[in-house]
Amino acid sequence: MDVPVTKTAYEDPATRRAWRRTATFRLSAFVFSLASFVAWLYAVLLTPVWTLWILFPALFVLIYLAMLSTARVMGIRSLRRILKIYPWRSVPGAVSIAKTGTTRFSFTDPERPDRTVSLGYGSFLGSGRTFWVSRVRSGEVGEV
Repeated sequence: MDVPVTKTAYEDPATRRAWRRTATFRLSAFVFSLASFVAWLYAVLLTPVWTLWILFPALFVLIYLAMLSTARVMGIRSLRRILKIYPWRSVPGAVSIAKTGTTRFSFTDPERPDRTVSLGYGSFLGSGRTFWVSRVRSGEVGEV
């Protein structure tokens, strides 16, 4: 099967589809985090005062999740800009396991070929069962 040659990564239909899916998910999470504040306020107003011991700490969790989803929404445009600039390339041997057990991707910097850029993945809670971490640990990934 011939793979069509594209000038940038964003020109690939599968990449555009994945970017749109990611953008939709992140925007949905953002809207859900805003709606959760309304639900929290509704719960506070309709429940007895003693339940604030339970509901008030939940507010801090909601604030944290709202800030996290806001940061992720802001990253959508920069992700698209990067995909529109750089093409997809095959990089053999770019993936390895770090000393901490996380997955590490090492690439040459497109702007400065004498330097490398390392991206860590899998250091957050529960990420040991994600696609990349499990595939790299099993040795199935040799090329990125």
